[in-house]
Amino acid sequence: MRLLEIGPGKKSLQPIDGIEWETLQRPDNNKYPAGTIQHDINIIPWPIESNLYNIVYMSHVLEHIAWTDTIEILKEVYRILASGGRLEIFVPDFNIIVQAFLKKKSGDKWKARGYNYNYMYWVNARIFTFADSPHHKACFNDEHLKYCLQKAGFRNIKRNKNKPRGHDHGKINLGMVAKK
Repeated sequence: MRLLEIGPGKKSLQPIDGIEWETLQRPDNNKYPAGTIQHDINIIPWPIESNLYNIVYMSHVLEHIAWTDTIEILKEVYRILASGGRLEIFVPDFNIIVQAFLKKKSGDKWKARGYNYNYMYWVNARIFTFADSPHHKACFNDEHLKYCLQKAGFRNIKRNKNKPRGHDHGKINLGMVAKK
């Protein structure tokens, strides 16, 4: 079994049945440890064989890709998955952000950089992130993420109600599981 995490954070994911995760990371990302595979995911094709991985995991990565490139990136994930392989993906749930805006209330207790601010700071931070981090370039809700996964060729697309394997973004997590 082969496992790949795209855009790993600071901490490695827990092995599955003793199998360690390989990682795909941008080579110029000094914020996190170097990946097993160092490559910018925006440059397609990736230097990875087709049909290689049984599980690909992406947590809060896809929203950092231009919305116009979402389906092409997901097609590349589809290409590297083995037949019957599974994609586990998490993105911010734009519906929660919009609800917070409409209610004029922060969507959760997350306080970026320790600021005690109003709901619009929370909304902006959740949509755009901060100037010193890679900006968000896409928004997703259930319907749109499922549509993008279908267009990329995935099937058996279901809401992932489990907590993320890695860093948990709390209430705004929108998780899906899809198969090749």
